[in-house]
Amino acid sequence: MAGERKTIWIVDDSPTVMQVLKIKSKGLPVDYVEHKTPDGAISALGNKDVVQPDKIISDYNIEGNGDGMRVVAAAKEKGIPTILISATANVENEAKKVGVTFLQKDGSHIPKLLEEVKKMLPAASLQTAPSR
Repeated sequence: MAGERKTIWIVDDSPTVMQVLKIKSKGLPVDYVEHKTPDGAISALGNKDVVQPDKIISDYNIEGNGDGMRVVAAAKEKGIPTILISATANVENEAKKVGVTFLQKDGSHIPKLLEEVKKMLPAASLQTAPSR
């Protein structure tokens, strides 16, 4: 459906990624849902009382312990595409092993995340959204 909204979960203990994505994607048919802990996101996956994601963006190093990989594994079980982001060195190989997209948090990751969001949307919704 051309007007269908997409839901993206952001699993991160810092609100920055979600705040910036919300601003940058204003006008796009996307709803962001924040989960501050891996356990919160994992328990919500498959819960029929919760709007399920079309995609998940998860930080690798949530609360300093690499728990983002638990989110990745749970999402993969449910067939939900996931993007893993991290400023931690050497995480890219771990992400590739489990078959998820990886973006290094290096200042250029927000435009790349926005491009990944736009790939999910019908072309018509991109033409009506303001450019940022």
